[in-house]
Amino acid sequence: MNDELFNYGGDVYVPIETAELLSKAKFNLPVLMTYRDGELTHQSQGLTDNYNGISYKNNRLHVHFSAPSLSCVQKWLREKFNIYIDIQTYIDSIGVRFGVNVSGCNIVVPDLYKTYEGALLIAINAVVKKIIEDKNK
Repeated sequence: MNDELFNYGGDVYVPIETAELLSKAKFNLPVLMTYRDGELTHQSQGLTDNYNGISYKNNRLHVHFSAPSLSCVQKWLREKFNIYIDIQTYIDSIGVRFGVNVSGCNIVVPDLYKTYEGALLIAINAVVKKIIEDKNK
């Protein structure tokens, strides 16, 4: 999985692989950013919407995935599933690293990560995969 995060306007947005997972988990909050045919785009008209799906323009098929910020996904997980992701800071001889605690879901993220956002993304991916897995049972 590509863990590349995108910064735009002070927010950090999920990579396309996570956006696709969120679509499968029925993420439906309105957002400004979307992946259109694999490219991250900003809705210049300032329109927020749930962009998951397919559209046609000039007889061309376009595939869209909503691209929420990491904090938007955290909010969605809290409000819809009562799942809380807590990022903890550890300072030791190696430097500053970040760990993850997830409550409300049977997920363990055992490693430490170099960045807060990286730790949060790993946790989000694990939780969303678990939601999809539970839905398919």
